[in-house]
Amino acid sequence: MVSSKKTLFSESQQETAEIFRLLGHPARILILEILGQKGECHSGELAAAIPLGRSTVNQHLNELAGAGLIRRSQHGSHVIYQIDKDRMKKAARYTKVFWKSMKNKKKEGK
Repeated sequence: MVSSKKTLFSESQQETAEIFRLLGHPARILILEILGQKGECHSGELAAAIPLGRSTVNQHLNELAGAGLIRRSQHGSHVIYQIDKDRMKKAARYTKVFWKSMKNKKKEGK
């Protein structure tokens, strides 16, 4: 019988793994930092602030948007990005639970 991630791991474990995967690249961390500071930016602003090619920055933006951590909207000829605060709060809850469980395992000597 073949098992999938959905049957082998809890929703919390799957969400936490996805969050860590998304945060596993410094460019995506920088994108989130910039959006956190500025509130919103168009893709050209982000590309200018990140030391990578524009197409690479756009790939990272697509990863973050696809996971729902950021939102994009069209304003004229610009695509504007901003953090999805509700999704980020949910992500923070999952990672908090993860770190708390690690702390509890350490206390138990595991």
